[in-house]
Amino acid sequence: MENITSYFTTILCVFICLSSVFIFTQLARVFINKKKINQKIKSRNGFRYDRDFIEARREEIHIKDNNNNKNKSNNKKLKEEKVFKYDNGDLYKGEFVDGKKNGFGIYIFSSKEKYEGLWKDDKMHGIGKYTYRDGSIYTGEFKYGLKNGLGKLTYPNNDIYKGYFLDNKKNGKGVLYKNDGNKQAGIWENDEQCKSLDFKDLNNNKINNVYQNRLNNNKLKV
Repeated sequence: MENITSYFTTILCVFICLSSVFIFTQLARVFINKKKINQKIKSRNGFRYDRDFIEARREEIHIKDNNNNKNKSNNKKLKEEKVFKYDNGDLYKGEFVDGKKNGFGIYIFSSKEKYEGLWKDDKMHGIGKYTYRDGSIYTGEFKYGLKNGLGKLTYPNNDIYKGYFLDNKKNGKGVLYKNDGNKQAGIWENDEQCKSLDFKDLNNNKINNVYQNRLNNNKLKV
């Protein structure tokens, strides 16, 4: 009788130990995943931008099911993924609608510049990332081929401008983060700062929140 009791006691102890290990493993996994998510939505100086959106859409171009072509005859505006090489050496890989770049696509210029983001009627339109030949990187809003709206421009020397653009130029409120740690808040016009502002008056957190909301709202829009 004592042997049977001892046996079941041992079994119970083993079960409790295994259950504890399983629960600890699950809690650790949840904590790690939460930490990764928080890290993905933050960039330098706390400015948030949807980097994963561009990464996810890029992957879709590679893995989308080719069986969508079955409905092509019934849907004139069906999106297609194509790779198109131009005579000048430019390369486009992405979505087309009615023969035009519409949706998400990657355009690599022969000059080695690159755009990754949304298109509308053959023009960069929506949220995108543009890498320039000199190493500058712009992430933000485009309208009909030009930087328009809220964006972030990182210069080769690691200075960062966060604020508003109009027709490819800095226009409106913004902050210039210098690589030496200094901050320069103000109002820009035609790429030139025309007025200085107190950093508190600018309300940089509001600019960050507006930018993030616009990124989120553009996820499902062309």
